[in-house]
Amino acid sequence: MKRHITTRHLLLLLLITCVSCYTTQAQEKQAEAEEEEVNFVVEGKAENVKAGTEVFLQRIDLGKMLNIVATAPVKEDGTFRLEGNIPEKAICNLRYPLYRGSMVLIIENDSELEVSFDSKDPKAFTVSGNQESEQIKSFVDSIMARSYGKEAIMNYADTVDNAYVGYVVTNSMKMNPTNFHLFDKQVKRMVTQAPENTLTKRYAGFVSKNKGMIATKIGVVAPNIAEKNPQGDTITLESYRGKYVLVDFWASWCKPCRRDNPNLVRAYNQYKDKGLEIYSVSMDKVASKWEAAIEQDGLVWEGNVSDLGGWLSKPAKDWNVKSIPSNFLIDPEGKIIAKKLRGALLDQKLEKIFGKAGAEIEVEEKTEIPKKEAH
Repeated sequence: MKRHITTRHLLLLLLITCVSCYTTQAQEKQAEAEEEEVNFVVEGKAENVKAGTEVFLQRIDLGKMLNIVATAPVKEDGTFRLEGNIPEKAICNLRYPLYRGSMVLIIENDSELEVSFDSKDPKAFTVSGNQESEQIKSFVDSIMARSYGKEAIMNYADTVDNAYVGYVVTNSMKMNPTNFHLFDKQVKRMVTQAPENTLTKRYAGFVSKNKGMIATKIGVVAPNIAEKNPQGDTITLESYRGKYVLVDFWASWCKPCRRDNPNLVRAYNQYKDKGLEIYSVSMDKVASKWEAAIEQDGLVWEGNVSDLGGWLSKPAKDWNVKSIPSNFLIDPEGKIIAKKLRGALLDQKLEKIFGKAGAEIEVEEKTEIPKKEAH
């Protein structure tokens, strides 16, 4: 009996062939993907750790433990193998339950590391196969052995070349005005060596956020300000060295600021001959309104400046100003000696420095100003 191959049969045969080819290609791609998924390997040996205990690698970011990038059980002979894929180079901590020590590793794809540790002896941790991880391990050993004092750590943070090693070293210190330049330097190191890394972007934001707070702590030399007055002349804060300077942040639209201005005028008139200067930094955006307020309130001192940037102004950012009125008292050496001096507090402080001079300054209530100005 003769069988006729119809168009329908041909289409069905073609469909089966296509599905078969697609399935084969999909299987091949899946096999390739599975091979590509194992892009880093950490071979390890754990002493005094119960078989079956899960060992894991966890990312570190700004002192916080983030996502786990690989896990593996400890075998009967104490060995384990961590493997996986990581989207970008990362600082990780090798951990297991209840362990609170520090086994820091730098992990990236194509890494092949060997580690060993003893749950009863934190000093027994070893690592090889990655120079950065080895360098960090050496640094941690020196800290544990108390071979490094504060100055040695600061020197290490200042001279280290590698951005990831520098991150660990720098963040072993508590940020303060004395060492802040090292955190700033570390940001530049990371931006140069790993500009697209998530850790770099987060760290740069973290340091920038803290810059103003650190820069305006009591006892530190105040950040310089160099902005123009209404006449277009640049007036710098540093030019007032040798005098006491009240740096006052304000704006024409800020009602509490305007209410407080008469007190500033009185204080200036009382103590200007004894060495007091006022340096007013406006948060205005409109020059005409700023200039009119200066005239109306009688702010006769030379140091009336603004970049007309509003809340985005450079001085506000550098001085971490989040609300106005806000002021800082600077001594003749340029150091910040007091903050938030309004009304009676300002009068008392100036009287203590210069001696009593004239009438009491009336007390004004503290008011926070929202960051949106209505003109």
